[in-house]
Amino acid sequence: MSQFKYSDFGVEFKIPKNGVNANTFCPKCKAAHPKNYDRKCLSVHVVEERWKCHRCGWAGGLAGGEKGSKRNNVTYMIPKIKSGGLSEKHRDYLCRNRGLGIDVLEWMRVFSSGDAIAFPYYRKDEVVNIKYRTLKKEMWTEVGAEMIPYGMNNLAGFDTLFLVEGEIDLLTFLTYHKEGTIDVLSVSNGVNSGDNLVNVIKDKLPKKIYLAFDNDNPGNKLADSLATQLGRERCYRVRFPRKDINETWNEEGAKGIDWAIKKAKPYHADGIFQIEDVADDILDYYDNGRISGIKLGWPSLDEFYSVKTSYWTIVTGVPHSGKSGFVDQIVLKLIRSPHDWKFAICSPENQPVYEHFIQLLEKLLAKPFIEGANARMTKAEIHEAMDYINDKIFMALPERDGEQRLEIDSVLGEFERLKFQHGCKGYVIDPFNEMQHCRPQGQSQTEYVGEWISKVRRFCRINNVHTWVVAHPRKFDVKNDNVGHGQDTPVVRPSDIE
Repeated sequence: MSQFKYSDFGVEFKIPKNGVNANTFCPKCKAAHPKNYDRKCLSVHVVEERWKCHRCGWAGGLAGGEKGSKRNNVTYMIPKIKSGGLSEKHRDYLCRNRGLGIDVLEWMRVFSSGDAIAFPYYRKDEVVNIKYRTLKKEMWTEVGAEMIPYGMNNLAGFDTLFLVEGEIDLLTFLTYHKEGTIDVLSVSNGVNSGDNLVNVIKDKLPKKIYLAFDNDNPGNKLADSLATQLGRERCYRVRFPRKDINETWNEEGAKGIDWAIKKAKPYHADGIFQIEDVADDILDYYDNGRISGIKLGWPSLDEFYSVKTSYWTIVTGVPHSGKSGFVDQIVLKLIRSPHDWKFAICSPENQPVYEHFIQLLEKLLAKPFIEGANARMTKAEIHEAMDYINDKIFMALPERDGEQRLEIDSVLGEFERLKFQHGCKGYVIDPFNEMQHCRPQGQSQTEYVGEWISKVRRFCRINNVHTWVVAHPRKFDVKNDNVGHGQDTPVVRPSDIE
């Protein structure tokens, strides 16, 4: 008999009528769920009396008690502030060279630490981290401290949020806008730290969000990524007449920032466009021909194919020709730098999920998982590779009441959640044939497939992402085929897809 009861851990669920798995809400992360979050993320194996949360990683069982997830239970160092205020040199630089108000610097508790200016990061009036910056633009943070967005301590819950790219940009906005009717946050680590900002505001998204990042490729990339995660319908792109908000403030004053905010363009989620919304694409097309996408590094393929957001790709081929493995290789190429994509994969054909992850580990490490003729991967390599993959690839197999729900609306709904929570840019459905298809009475198969494809295409277009769909072909006899398929080199054409 087990030494614990489910109630000892706050786990509540109904015994499933069929199957051995029950799904319920996780008591560990339920309070952090968005208000519209209705997914039962805790899976309970009733026979083995164990559970695991697929959201926060909390796991345990009645036999041995609970176990925390090593990837989520992190202890952060709390830095100590030894502040003697701002040195005369740093005050002169920030106020005279950068045009910042001394009242703003005092309010944000900026101080000098040796040769560096120190920007303390506060949350609920408690210091969480400190960012240091020398006048030579050398920057570092406290080792082992938590990284959070700069400005969290001052969030007031206004309907409008202004997002910037650094501490001085945020201080510039506070110097410019003193009325206190707009919240302002800075990403914590430049253009590579959008996710932790999303996690801060996801429970109460403001009605309007201004994305006021630098007018360069990294700034545009960050703006597009955050607009996708936060909802393009509420986001506006601010483009300053100068490089950034601070340079605009110093060169053109409040009028320059007023102009940039007034001219901010919405990310049209409703399909309404003006020519200026796509002006960059038009000019790129004029200068370079067809707008190029990401080349995957396979010369025989790169001549004909590149990956672009807002599009989808269908992958087919004769049975056992490696369709899934080919798509997995694309995933592994795009999660690497400089692309740094994140992926959500719905692959009902590759279950259980751990076996699919093992296949990805083998491709990533180029070593077998199972002992054999060739040297297998070591445990140290496995742990390092798992840490690398953990926040880049997410398996999505939607469940409700212990049953998988693999119709397209459920899968796209789960994709939307992962896009919001983690910023996934690539998505895989593998294969189309094993999805749950419920064709309404009176609707032809052609009409149904067309509607299914339209949903995928709309998802890609609205969210500026890319989706790969693997589809099996119809069965055909290569030897007796009279439409151009060779016996030795069978070719699957679009019309052959089942």
